[in-house]
Amino acid sequence: MTFDLDRIEALAAVLGQAPHVVEVEIGEGESRLVLRRGSGVTAGAPGPAVAETAAAPAVAESSVPAVPASTFVQATVVGIFHPRKGEPLAAGNRVHAGEVVGRIDTMRIPNDCVSMVDGVVLQVLVAPGAAVEYGQALFEIGPSR
Repeated sequence: MTFDLDRIEALAAVLGQAPHVVEVEIGEGESRLVLRRGSGVTAGAPGPAVAETAAAPAVAESSVPAVPASTFVQATVVGIFHPRKGEPLAAGNRVHAGEVVGRIDTMRIPNDCVSMVDGVVLQVLVAPGAAVEYGQALFEIGPSR
C-alpha cells in the first residue's frame, strides 16, 4: 500500500493546528501510517510531527520524511504559568534551545519551561497567571529563517 503525499500533509496539518492532538494513525489492511509528535520540546512532552510507516512482515518497512512543522513548548507539570523574568515572549521573538521561556509554579515550587529548539515564537498560547495542565501547549515555535 502507498500513501500519497497530499494525504500525509493533510494529517500533518491536523497535528499543526491542534496542539492537543499527539498522534494521528490511518491504515488499510496490514499497513498503517502513524504521524506523531516526536520528543525534543521538553522532557517527556510531545514535539514536532514525525511520520512513520509500518507494514506487514512480508513488506519492507519504509520511512516517510518528516513534514516541516512548528514545535510546541508544553507544560511538564500542572500549575500556574508565569512568563519568563524580564521581557515576556511575544510572537516574533527569537528563542534558542535551552532558553527559559516561562515558569510553572506547582505548590509554590517553580518549574522552568525551556525551549528545546531554536526558532521564532509564532504564538503565545497561555496567558500569565493561567492554570495549565500537564502537556498543555504554551508556545508555538516555528523554524528560524
